[in-house]
Order: sequence, then structure tokens, then C-alpha cells
Amino acid sequence: MHSLEQNSGWKVNVNLLANEATVEYHGAKEDVSRVVGAIQDLGYEAVLDQVVRVDETHVDEPSDRSRTVEILVDGFRCGFCPARVIGALETFPQGDVDVLTEPTLAQPIVKIRYTPDAPRFTIRHILAAVERADEKFAVHLYKPPSLEERSKQVAARHQRDLLNRLILTAIITIPTFVVGIIYMTSVPEDDPGRIWLMEPWRVGIGRAQFILLALSTPVFFWPAAIFHKRAIKGIVVMWRRSSETPLLQRFYRFGSMDLLISLGTGVAYLSSCAQMIAAAVDRPKHVDESSFYFDTVVFLTLFLLLGRLIESYSKSRAGDAVESLVKLRPTTAILVDTGDGAQSRDTIVPVDHLEINDRVRIPHGASPPCDGVIVQGETKFDESSLTGESRLIKKFLGDPVYSGTVNKDSPILLRIAGIAGDSMLDKIVRIVREGQTNRAPVEKIADRLTAYFVPIITLIAIVTWVVWLALGLTGTVPGHFLGEESSGGWVAFSLRFAIAVFVVACPCGLALAAPTAIFVGGGLAAKHGILVKGGGEAFEKASHIDCVVFDKTGTLTMGGEPKVTDSMLALDHARVFAGQRDTFLAALQAIEESSSHPIAKAIVSFCNSQTDRSSQLQVSVSNVEELPGKGLKATAAYSSNETPDVQQGINIAVGNEALMADLKVVIPTDVVTTLQTWKSEAKSIALVAIQTNNPDNDGSPRDSGSTLISKAGSATTISSTLAPNDWTIAAAFSTADPVRPEAPTVIHTLREGGIDVWMLSGDNVTTARAVASQIGIPESNVIAGVLPTEKHERIAWLQSTLKVASRHQRDARTESHTRPLWPWVFGRRGKAKSPEQELEEGERGRRNGERQLQEKAGRTNNADGDITQHGAGRRATIAMVGDGINDAAALNTADVGVAVGSGSDVAIASAGFVLISDNLRTMVTLLDLSRAVLRRIKFNFVWAVAYNLIAVPVAAGCFYPIVVKGGAAGANHDGGGAGMGMGEETRVRLEPEWAALAMAASSISVVLSSLALRSRCWGIGFRARKAGGQAP
Repeated sequence: MHSLEQNSGWKVNVNLLANEATVEYHGAKEDVSRVVGAIQDLGYEAVLDQVVRVDETHVDEPSDRSRTVEILVDGFRCGFCPARVIGALETFPQGDVDVLTEPTLAQPIVKIRYTPDAPRFTIRHILAAVERADEKFAVHLYKPPSLEERSKQVAARHQRDLLNRLILTAIITIPTFVVGIIYMTSVPEDDPGRIWLMEPWRVGIGRAQFILLALSTPVFFWPAAIFHKRAIKGIVVMWRRSSETPLLQRFYRFGSMDLLISLGTGVAYLSSCAQMIAAAVDRPKHVDESSFYFDTVVFLTLFLLLGRLIESYSKSRAGDAVESLVKLRPTTAILVDTGDGAQSRDTIVPVDHLEINDRVRIPHGASPPCDGVIVQGETKFDESSLTGESRLIKKFLGDPVYSGTVNKDSPILLRIAGIAGDSMLDKIVRIVREGQTNRAPVEKIADRLTAYFVPIITLIAIVTWVVWLALGLTGTVPGHFLGEESSGGWVAFSLRFAIAVFVVACPCGLALAAPTAIFVGGGLAAKHGILVKGGGEAFEKASHIDCVVFDKTGTLTMGGEPKVTDSMLALDHARVFAGQRDTFLAALQAIEESSSHPIAKAIVSFCNSQTDRSSQLQVSVSNVEELPGKGLKATAAYSSNETPDVQQGINIAVGNEALMADLKVVIPTDVVTTLQTWKSEAKSIALVAIQTNNPDNDGSPRDSGSTLISKAGSATTISSTLAPNDWTIAAAFSTADPVRPEAPTVIHTLREGGIDVWMLSGDNVTTARAVASQIGIPESNVIAGVLPTEKHERIAWLQSTLKVASRHQRDARTESHTRPLWPWVFGRRGKAKSPEQELEEGERGRRNGERQLQEKAGRTNNADGDITQHGAGRRATIAMVGDGINDAAALNTADVGVAVGSGSDVAIASAGFVLISDNLRTMVTLLDLSRAVLRRIKFNFVWAVAYNLIAVPVAAGCFYPIVVKGGAAGANHDGGGAGMGMGEETRVRLEPEWAALAMAASSISVVLSSLALRSRCWGIGFRARKAGGQAP
């Protein structure tokens, strides 16, 4: 990554575990070959996946239901075969099939676009037509390999290459170990075999070194070449003329792990060859065998390749979250074809051959091939693979089912609602994949460290060699450190320390510390029904959450379809509909059918059940005006049985108390009392007002409260004693939206863990507070009466207001410890207030709150001072949990946005996390998992840094003067030697061979540490707790 960014100026994001990289460059799409070439120049295999313009926010798709596919035709034998395929496609009516790319003899793939109409016209008909064109044709849909499949192929090729190199090295290691270790250090000196090997053969060098030279040379030039090639290419790319890396920077920011390994093995091999050449020139009588490192080259390469292979397998396991999700989808389906007769016929077809509206049978124990709707039967489904919920979900006629879930009861018949690629499972895969590519801010630390790691280690190795050489040549170091003197003895002695420094240093642990933990964390999250869209950044922010803000409707409450529980008709107040209950309800139903709001649907259902349909009222609606966060106004025109040729028109407003205040509706005292009772029971209120005197276009009033409009267009009026333009209350409804059963436990768990909990609602203050009291949220933490366009402002206000004095575990907040914080929420418990009083109070609170924001006046939110307003401490990290379109801006504004999976696509797109299940307990799991992932990242960093801080000084010989009683493998005996023997006095020294093993173990241990998150062992792996339980 550093090489590409430094040498080209491109923005590069490398995903180590997925074997993929995203490169942002300036230029045309055709210039992508430069990117591919640059990656290949660095010694890596590169395959282009796709090219997308940075400013393209979406992929253009046809607005109709057309589908574009590629068909692979096997069996082409001559130049006429492609024409036969085109001819077969032309047999369909014009416009049914459009050929986008014609097949050729070399590329037998035809790309077409068609509009399916199952069961009349499907992809199956097209494939059958092409197959009939020639009996030798074998036709199937062509799907290019997915990103995961390509990544798996690249990883498999890399692992096979490493395995082949490791096998050859291991074979050569056996004789190397026998000759270089056993005979040279362990066999008695009077052994005939050792005497023969150590006897000078050419230029004073024993046969053993010539044998080791023959064994190490193929290892150095083939198995170890994988390190040399990349190291050399990286240096060449940095120093070529086209490189944009500043000249000075090339000396202090260069290289990679491959360069360190290449330098370590290269120095060992080339210095040994240099010793041989020197001996051939000087022709000494005796050459010290310890000055050769041919066996070190073999052992280094063996341990390094073994470490790389284990690391590669471990990384593949860490990044298998997406692959495990993809495996949930079946590859075949049981298609139910009724044909022209009543008898149905079952056919097994590939999933890719299904179309929307196809009917498939799902037997017991099977998984739906695509998302669909049940059209026959009822059953129970296990949706734990998607939502993490272990309980079975009952499914009835008309209920949706999803690909990747399992039918655990009776067989059902399913109508396909979305083909492969558009299912919930596919969306989950895309979100998980997106999350895995997002880097955590903590990874920037690793980037900065690794950027300068290689130059620093190179400098340390050179200094180590020079210092030890100088100490030896000047006599500062006792001669017995060296052992038997020989030509170049101090040079070889000091060089061994330098080689160990090159080999033992390991930046891989730093580079893998964060991405491996994030990959494993993302997989664990998916298993618990949590999708991590924000990747590492979302995990890091979520681990620091201090305050969670819940949207009320659909998040803390069940949402769905609320029911009207209470109603009050005040038609006598309105006078217009006095004695015309059915007429009023029919008009109200017609108006509410224009809205998609859940409360509007509840009122429609109520009116439909209460209206006497025998009257056959004809109602039409016009001038519909939706007022976001308040309600709607419309004109209803209706005719009665008494006057069938005359339509009566009336303006009706339906909404909350804020809309009534805008219209200056006077609400009678008895209605106010009833509303207060409903609101204290946590019920939402909907009011209906009628304009009893409609103005003309010029603004002058008519004489009556309603208008009689004949079908011919003439108009008359009905006299009225009401004041002009009066809006009068006509009805009031209460709707119940039950609180989620797990909400009180979840809120208690969050507050017990020191997290402030707030509720954000567009509902009235009394109802919002009643819901809050049911689930344990303090009244001071309720933000009510908020318009949809204002939610993000409230989140921004909390971000600028709440301060955290301490990150340590905080005592649970109780209502007695809180003081009113939100200036928009005011009022006291006591006698019922009229809507006018509440609205006036709320407006006064809004003004006071704005003044407080300007003055930055702070006050404590709890007795311990953990959460303060404009006080000392850092800004609180705010999480927003919501599900609707009106929550999207707030989710985007919050530090951490959490969308409930049943919510809108807009809300999901704005969130960093998605809870697939509606169960709020997954919010507790999300917070626990985020903390666990960040802790593991920090542990990995600490371990990787500590390893290098300890291993490098040991390898450099800083502790070599220390004498340890009794020998140990890997420590050097007081007379020199290979450091593998045992002795009474042993000096602390890390031989290059053991340094290579330690380096490999360092990288592997970081990966295994991240994989350990999957373990169920206490203190090692992550275990989701139940809300109210102990933290994992």
C-alpha cells in the first residue's frame, strides 16, 4: 500500500484478509491497466474486478423489470454456431429479447436483456430455445466469479505455492540438519563420519560446507525467491524515474517484511559465499566452520515459509464470514409448474433459473431459494442464521420468508418475490463485505509504525554489526566471546547478530492486529443478527458509546400496525355532521386512505369496521396536503341517499395537537380531560377537526359551514350561525402501540452499565413520558414533540451538550439522580393541562433551550457528575437507534447510527450497524462485541509492539554478556558455535534460526488471538450475554 501511494499518488486501501485492494486514481476507466501493472510490478498477482467512477453514487438500472444475463454456450464447433444462437433468440417476438453482446467462436457467451413474465415467459424458455438450436449445445447461465470466489482462488494459489516451496525446503532440511547440526555439534569429535566431513577438502574448507552450499543454493534461489522478488521489485519501483516519492523520503520510508526476510537470508548466503571466495584467494591452512551460514539459510527459509503458510490459512479462516453467509443459499429449487391443466408438476431447477412470481415448494428442512411470500400452507421457520434469534418464527399465508432460513415444520408453497441477487441474504452479504473494507482509525497507528519499520530495523541491524565488529576488533570484547580465532572471525561473529535482527523483526503482527480482529468481529456480529456496515470505524466508536438515543415508535414500541383502542365523536360540536355518524366516518376513512402513516391506517381500519355500508356513500378526496410531523388536511366531497345528485364538500384536518394549535381549534374541556387520560396510558392521540365555514378563493367568507355542489357545477349554500373560518373538533382517537417486552430489561442493562439512555419521539409529551416510565427512562431524558426534520438537530444538540467526566464504570443512573436537561421538555406531574397550555409551555421551553445553548450554561445530569452539560470532560459519544425514513438524518448525524432491520432502506443506508432482528437485546450484544473487538485489537497491538521491543534487543546481542547457568536451545554456548547445543555456561543470544521461528510465531499468534474471539472459553472468546446478565 505504501509503495503504491508513495510512487503514484493514488489512494489505496488494502484488505489483507480478503486479498483485495481498492485504488482511487485520477484518469479514465481505460487507464486502469496502469493500476494493475503497478501492482504486478510489486510482485503480486492482480486481477481486475470492476471500475467505478468515484462520483457515481449508484448503478443505473432500468426502471422496468427487465433482466440482463449472460448465457454460456458450450459445444461451438464452427463459425456458424454463433449465428445459430442468434437465430434461436430471434424466434421470440420482437422486443422480448434484446441481444447486447453476440457470441463468438473464441468467446461463446451471449449477453441479453429481456423482460420476464412468469410463468408465460422466463429465462428457462430462452435457454431451452438456444439448446434446441443444436443438439451439441450445452447451455447455462454464466456468472463471473464473485469477489469472495476470486479472493479464495488467489489465496488457494498462494497457499499451494507456499506449500510446494515448503515441501522442497523441508526435504532439503533433513540432510542439512544431519550434516550442519548433528555431525558438527552433537557427534563426538573422534567419530569417523565427523572427521570425514570436517576434514579440509578444498582451500582449507571441509567437505561439510561444500555439501551445505549445494543444499542451500536451490533453497535460496527458489523457495526463498518469493521474498527476494517482491523485495527487489519494491525497491525498483520506488527508485524508477516515474516514481513520485520525494528523494529524501526514499531513504527513511521504504521496504516491507519481504525486504527484511530477503536481507536476512541474503546476508547469510552471500556472506558465506564471500567467505568461501576469500578462502580460495588467501588459501589459509584452516577456516573456522562457524563463519559459514549455509545451514542458517535453509532453516530460516523453512521457518519463514512455514509461518507464512500457517498465517495464510489463519487469515482465510478469519475472513470466512461472507463465505459462510453465501453457503446458506441453496443451489437448486423445486419449481411448481401447473401448466395449462389443474395438475401441478414439480421440477428441480437451478436457483438462477427462477423468476419473480414463480412458485416453488419448500419441504420440511429446506431453505427458500429466494425471498418470497407464502401462498399455500403455514409453518415455522428457523431464522437464526440471519437474525440470531433461536426461537422458531410462525409463518402464515401471505407472510414473507427469506433465503437462508430453514423450514422447520410443514411444507409450503412460495411465490418468488425477488430473484437471486436481490434477497435479504444478498443485502446482508453486501453489507458485511462493505463493513470488512472499512478501516478502523486505530489502524492508522499501525500504518505509521510499519511505514518506518523497515528503515529503522535496517539501521539497527547495520549498527549492531558495526558495534559488535568494532568491539571485537578493538579488544573491548574478550576474545573468548569469539571462540577459536580464524580469518574474519569477528566479522562473522557480528554478522550473526545482524542477521538475527533482520529476521526477528516482524511488522506483520502490527499490520494484522486490527484487520483480523475486525474480520472475526464482523463474522460474530452477523451470527448474532448484527450487520457491521461501518466496519472497524463503527466498532471503535461503538466501544466508546456514552449515550444511546432510541426512537420511540417502532423501536422501543412494537410499531407495525397500531389499533384504535378508544374513540370519541364530538359531531354535535361540529354541527355539520350532527346525526350523520356513518357519513363522517366514511369521509374520514377516504381522507386517511391518502396517508401511509401507521396511525392513519389504524383509523382507516376503525372507520371501515364501524361504518354501515348499506348507505352506499360516494366519497371523493381532493386538495390533500400532508404536514410532516403533524398530520394532513384535505377536502372530502360526498353524496347521500337523500340527495344523490348533489355533492357536499367539507375541509377536514386529521393530526396531532400541534396541527390543532396551528388551526386555532378550540377543544372542549370534556375532550381535554379524556385526552389526558389516554395520554397517561401511553396512547398516541389523533384529532379530527372540521372547517365549519370555507372561504372563497379571494378570502371572503361564505355564509355557511359547508358547500353544496351539484354535479352540473352550480353551487348553493346552507345557512349557519357559526363564525366564519372556524375549525371545530369533531373526533378524537387513541391508538395503542405496545412497548417491546424486552425494552425495560435492555434499558436497565444499558443504564446499569453506565450508559445514558434517551428517548426521541414526535408524539406528545404526556404519551412519550408515559412510555418512558414503563421502560425505565427518566422523564428528563425524554425529547418529545419533535418534527421529523428536527431529529438530527436534537442529536447534534446532545453531541454539543453532553460531556463525560470519566470513562470508568459508572454507577447506574436513577431518576432521583437526574435533573432536567433537555430544554424542549418541560412541565410537572399534576393536574391535566390543556393542549394550549402544553404547546405554550413547549414553545417557551424551546426558546429557553435556545438561549441556554447560546449561553453554554452547564448543569450536572447525575449525582456523580459522569454526564454533564457544557462541563469539563470530553464530548459524549452518541448512538441513535431508529427504523424509519424520518430517522435517517439523525442516524447519519449520530456518532454511531443503529438501524433496526425492519426499518426503511433509507434508515439502513444511513446507519453504521443494522440489527436484523427487532429484538433490542442485540443492542446489548452490539456494545459488548464492540468493546471485545477493540480490546482484542489493543491486545494485538500491545503484543506485536512488545514482541519487537523485546526480540530485537535480544537478537542484537544486548544481553549476550549475561551468562546463564545451564544450556538451552537457541542460546549460544560460551565458546561460539551454532547456538543449538547444551553447556554449563550459556550466554543469552538468539540465533538466526530461532529468530525466524520467533518471527513466524509472532504473526501467527496475532491471527490466532483474533480467531480466539470465536472461542466459548471464558476470558478468551466472546460470549453474548442476556440483557440484565453479566458482561462477557
